[in-house]
Amino acid sequence: MNSFGSSSEFRLTRGGRFLIAQLLVPHRVLSTSVRNGGQQERVRFLVNHQSCEASDHRERHHYIAEMGQNRYHDAVCREIGLDPESAALMGTAANMNYASVADRFDEGLSVTAVVTAGVQGNAACAGDPADGAKPETAGRRS
Repeated sequence: MNSFGSSSEFRLTRGGRFLIAQLLVPHRVLSTSVRNGGQQERVRFLVNHQSCEASDHRERHHYIAEMGQNRYHDAVCREIGLDPESAALMGTAANMNYASVADRFDEGLSVTAVVTAGVQGNAACAGDPADGAKPETAGRRS
């Protein structure tokens, strides 16, 4: 894993298909992770990973579906050497090598966003219609 960013609050590393934020101080985490989801204060690692390819990922889908979400969570954590009970996991088709980090500070508040995005098949902007904008029209406003 290579260092991708850090502060006194977290250490961000990236390696292969994984982005891991290690929380260095206690945080209240709100997550949709199958394991450790909801509001938690015991989560110490936030993991985003490329769980499938961006197109025709049937083999990986079958692998995850047959294993089940909880066992898949455990398998991913084992792969990167984390205790499954201390991690919140998110999967995406986005390649972690294209992740971007942005930090903003204002009046004692610090916010760090680590962002991945699809830019071909599922690209959209906030406010786009929910019916799925085509890539050539995504983000355009009349």
